[in-house]
Amino acid sequence: MKLNISVTIALVCQALSGLSLFIGALFGLGYRVSPALGLIEYPTKFIVGGFIFVGSVLAILASRKYKKATTNWKLAMIGLPIGASGWGLYTVSLILTDPFALFPIYLSLGLACAFVIKLFEVIKDEANTRKHVEDLHNE
Repeated sequence: MKLNISVTIALVCQALSGLSLFIGALFGLGYRVSPALGLIEYPTKFIVGGFIFVGSVLAILASRKYKKATTNWKLAMIGLPIGASGWGLYTVSLILTDPFALFPIYLSLGLACAFVIKLFEVIKDEANTRKHVEDLHNE
């Protein structure tokens, strides 16, 4: 999984936002990431922040070069669903607490979809690569 610089920057920002949310919920810090997020209960903030942070970090690590391509795929296939789950939970939490906060709802829904779309791309790339390798072995 190769990422360009803009995607890497976006993932780093997501990781930092997830980390700030996780730490704020863990230690009960008074800062608010967004007004809509201020309405969500602390256990949910803790889970959302942790999932977004871990998923984003694993997606960034999956973009590094490793000796085996399977390492990249494994990291991506673990990190992308975790990140999508974090953004999906955030979306559902926003809908339940403030259904008129349309901007953060659509933004978080879009980020969840981006993680899912990238996951399907990784699965497709892995299947194609494995097929080519199998074809080479059968020749």
